[in-house]
Amino acid sequence: MKRLAMGRFAVRSFAMRNWALTRPVRAGSVRTSSTKPSFAKTSVTVGSATISASTISASTMPASTMPGFTAPGFTMPGAKRSGSATTRRADSGVVLVTILIVMALCVTLIVAMTLQSEATIRLTARQMDAAQARALEAAGEASALSALMLDLQTAPEADAATEAWARAGQRDVATSLGHFQMAIFDQAAWFNLNTLIAGSPASRAALGSIVAAAGLPPEVGARIAAALQGGKPLLRLGDLAARAGLTGAELAALAGFVTCTPELTAAVNINAAPEALLGALLRNADTTARIVAARKTGMITPDGLRKLGIILPAGLSVRSDVFGLRIVTTSGEASAHATVLIHRWRDPEGTAHAVVAGRTLEAL
Repeated sequence: MKRLAMGRFAVRSFAMRNWALTRPVRAGSVRTSSTKPSFAKTSVTVGSATISASTISASTMPASTMPGFTAPGFTMPGAKRSGSATTRRADSGVVLVTILIVMALCVTLIVAMTLQSEATIRLTARQMDAAQARALEAAGEASALSALMLDLQTAPEADAATEAWARAGQRDVATSLGHFQMAIFDQAAWFNLNTLIAGSPASRAALGSIVAAAGLPPEVGARIAAALQGGKPLLRLGDLAARAGLTGAELAALAGFVTCTPELTAAVNINAAPEALLGALLRNADTTARIVAARKTGMITPDGLRKLGIILPAGLSVRSDVFGLRIVTTSGEASAHATVLIHRWRDPEGTAHAVVAGRTLEAL
């Protein structure tokens, strides 16, 4: 019995050892070898009893030599990593950079579109403001034309700044579209240089008197007359610098006496002319003083001249057919300054007309 017990213990110990050798290697284990199992049949005879057992034996072999062996999460010392994993990590970096570039381009495009939209909105707003400013200007012109036509119908004999047409001007009017200022003035208050184009002796004599009153030498008047006679109408006083060789000081000295309008036969209105210009054209201090005193009490009419005993020389009158209009309009961020020349007349049937003969626009 003792031998039987020892035999059983030997078989059990042998089986346990074989089980330990054939146990699978756990992931992350530091064992560097694995087993390759083999089967054998063992018989043990004790006395008259024979015990047979099938045993499993294991032969140790390096894990790195086992085909298809891969220990999850563990790399054998000296073993090379898989090339596919390295390539996969490199590809992941390229994809990330590409995504960042695409995102940057999208953000740049969005910002550019936003800025363009804001610029378009601002441009549209300025265009709307400019259109409203032009509408205010047109309204001012229509108001001036109506006032001047009404004056020509009701009081055609004379014109002065005390009449209703002059009071039609507005200092500052606020509307739903913006603000505008308007002033109507008598363009015949100054000597029209374009009357020199015809070369009449009366116009040349008047210019000579004006040049003397302005404190300029007579040769200045001669240069102006020679430059304008038979030529094109003068559009701006400043054009005399190129056409007659006048200096800035000479132009400034003449500015209070002369103007230039398309009307070649326009006469100077004694109701609006400066006293210095009246003295130069009348060439009589007493007559000039009486006219200045009379117009302080009201407008001088043809009847008033007869009462004063004054006969006006050629080139002087008590009425006007050419007027100027200055309009300053403001709407939002847009502002404009317009100078308008208005010509009025009566046709053979006696109907009054007033039209815009010229316009100069200037953005402020």
